[in-house]
Amino acid sequence: MLADEVCTYLAAAGLGLTQGTNLFTAPFPDGAPDTGACLIDTPGEKGEDVFGGSLSPEAVELPHFQVLVRAKDPAAARQLAWNVMKMLRNFQGTLSGVRYLRIERVSALPFFLKSDENHRYYYVGNYRAWKEESA
Repeated sequence: MLADEVCTYLAAAGLGLTQGTNLFTAPFPDGAPDTGACLIDTPGEKGEDVFGGSLSPEAVELPHFQVLVRAKDPAAARQLAWNVMKMLRNFQGTLSGVRYLRIERVSALPFFLKSDENHRYYYVGNYRAWKEESA
């Protein structure tokens, strides 16, 4: 899954995020620290077709995902969401053996989503991946 592959990439990006400690795929688990990030696979778009038979695979898949960041300090949550965005925008490369032609922002910038009953502030960024079709 895309969220798992991006989690692995972000854990190695030097942002202070560690998979299973403060970096997760949805949902945030019970007992997760106040500061952390969670990746959520979201509905994507129909892939790009190529010429060929009706059973030909799409050349490119276009999955979407969301990065939800939270912290007790709103400035810290916003900064972590911004740092994640800088690592992801226009990414090109291979994640877990899958070639990504590009990861791009769908939302202009990470934005404030909500605060919860534990006084944690949530910022979110939405992304689209251009993923090579796996046969």
